[in-house]
Amino acid sequence: MSAGTAGDTSLTSQQTTNNGSSSTSTTGFTGLPDFNGNKLNLFLPSEKLDRKNYIAWERQLRLAFTRFKLWDIVNGSKPKPTARNPATPTEAETAEIAQWEASDMDAQAIIFKLIDSDFFAEIGHLSTSADIWLTLAQSCRTKGTLGAVHWIRRLANARYDESTDLQKHITIMLGYVRELAFTDLAIPETVT
Repeated sequence: MSAGTAGDTSLTSQQTTNNGSSSTSTTGFTGLPDFNGNKLNLFLPSEKLDRKNYIAWERQLRLAFTRFKLWDIVNGSKPKPTARNPATPTEAETAEIAQWEASDMDAQAIIFKLIDSDFFAEIGHLSTSADIWLTLAQSCRTKGTLGAVHWIRRLANARYDESTDLQKHITIMLGYVRELAFTDLAIPETVT
């Protein structure tokens, strides 16, 4: 992905298809990747991240990253691939590494576009979207009573629907418990 000409706020992305041909797409005024014609900006938060809107911002952006197959890179579950022999990587390994790097750069561009400039001092030195995401989460998550109330409500209102995968429901519930623990509020043992 490369930036357009000076004064142009659009980004131009060159993508290689499975048959080896390449296509170039421009996203327009948002300056965000267009992801093969899918309108990423429809999925993105309407406001930039500040320290007051993290919960809603994070949820919306996580949905966008999931929809556009970037979430595994952003959450760190898909680390950068490495060649078995770094001195002589295979063509397939080189392509896989290049694809991961391009996806990570897309994710970083999206995050940087959607945060207040106050965050740049905290994350400007970081080199992956996963490191940026984790640092923002640690910086912005609501601690104390307000955060605890939010996550207790999420836990109390969560209902298992038989049409939903049970493992997925359990994973979501455990995520709520982790977030509740992060609030640093002393929760009685009977609640957890």
